[in-house]
Amino acid sequence: RDGEITEKGVDRAVKLALKAWSLYVPINFIKVKTNGDIRIEFRSENEDKILNQNTLAYMYYPLGSINDGHCVVNTRYWWSNSGKGVDMHKIDPLHYPKPQTKVLGQSWDLDQVLRHEFGHGIFGLQHDPEPKNIMSSNYGLMNEYLSDIDVVRARAKAGTKELPPNILKRWLDWLSKSSDRDY
Repeated sequence: RDGEITEKGVDRAVKLALKAWSLYVPINFIKVKTNGDIRIEFRSENEDKILNQNTLAYMYYPLGSINDGHCVVNTRYWWSNSGKGVDMHKIDPLHYPKPQTKVLGQSWDLDQVLRHEFGHGIFGLQHDPEPKNIMSSNYGLMNEYLSDIDVVRARAKAGTKELPPNILKRWLDWLSKSSDRDY
């Protein structure tokens, strides 16, 4: 991380991303201090041979290797939990020496990207060629939340969890409100 998102913000993004999947499949995710099944690292392109200017993040498929559960997030990008524009003074203080609200730079929605990467790394899902799915192949095509197609694909791999419709709706409303807050 380059300081744009706090440790609390990263923890929140992970929690939101995992919660979205756990509403539909019978998997419970628990945060542990060490030796977890999922590890998230922020790295630059100089530190990671897989990252390039077109890669927001990646996560290894669950193939039984030492890299299972390893997710790498590219520090080239400015991360937030909302994906909303950011004051350019924060991104480039040299060229924008004073805080301002007129010129906003792109930020990337970390919990959305992690939802996508967890689809790869937890369920082994490949990209979906269709737009409006969390597993769509490009950030610009992705939906922020799981589509019916995403849910069907994850359930085919991990089984089905059925919540009563009113409980599911409350959780989805909470996810929507919570994921648009920055920390």
